[in-house]
Amino acid sequence: MAEKILPRKTRYLLFKLWAMFAMVRWINVLVIAAALYLSAMYLLKPNTPRLEVLKDPKLHLEVIALSLFIMSGYIINAFYDLRKDLINKPKRTYIQRLISKQTSLSAYIVFNGLAAILSFFVGWKVLLINLIFSFALWLYSHKMRKQAFMGELGATLLTVAPFASLAIYYNRITAYIFLYVSFLFMLALTREIIKKLIRFKGDLVVGERSLPIVIGEKKSRMLALLFMLGSLGQLGSLYFIQWLLRLPLWFVGLGASGIIISIILILTTKKGSNYNVINWIYKLLIVGSVAGIALIY
Repeated sequence: MAEKILPRKTRYLLFKLWAMFAMVRWINVLVIAAALYLSAMYLLKPNTPRLEVLKDPKLHLEVIALSLFIMSGYIINAFYDLRKDLINKPKRTYIQRLISKQTSLSAYIVFNGLAAILSFFVGWKVLLINLIFSFALWLYSHKMRKQAFMGELGATLLTVAPFASLAIYYNRITAYIFLYVSFLFMLALTREIIKKLIRFKGDLVVGERSLPIVIGEKKSRMLALLFMLGSLGQLGSLYFIQWLLRLPLWFVGLGASGIIISIILILTTKKGSNYNVINWIYKLLIVGSVAGIALIY
């Protein structure tokens, strides 16, 4: 049907556009953008009416700028990871190969340029921190991801870095913000280790020094287990410190259940059979924790 309605050239251009969306991980970007808006309304400006927060044009410029920086980070990461991704994610990489290296680099430059301009209109402090963030994204893709644990740690720090930029814009960093972001950090770090366990084969073929390759699968699994236990303790702390965060019991229970199921899966896994399931559970935990920001007050 599509062949009869659209000419071949149009269909090819639309497919290339979809490939670009896949490369910049648009779903991840939307989740982070939603997290930034929720953080602004419920964590950084809790005593200001929600509508008033959203009326601030600089907030929208900041979120768009950070989204563009993140998309450029995904582009440069895909640029450096092409060989490895052909092994680990052949279907997604096949789609992304429709985008030439020249187009990828051009999009990377344009996205960074637009993001820098928007950051400038927000404020010089935000521009400075966002430029550092952009450089760190490139450094991670080019250098850090090839080093054991530094790659996982770097990826996690870059995940929570946009929240630091937003906090600098509002000039507000408090204990409850630190507690909640540290919980998200622990979830993201655990997931990064699980992702490295899933991608063990591809990393081994291209000679990348990921954590499982350097210290072994068993020790990496135990490290992920340690972080799972740590995040479980953090979640309990967030609930019991009622004077800081008024999280409902059902929300804490769902999060704890997901972590406990992951602990059982990682203890009973045979030859990595449960890693993909754990990865999806932690993806849901991170998305749920982002949505949970709206439950704090």
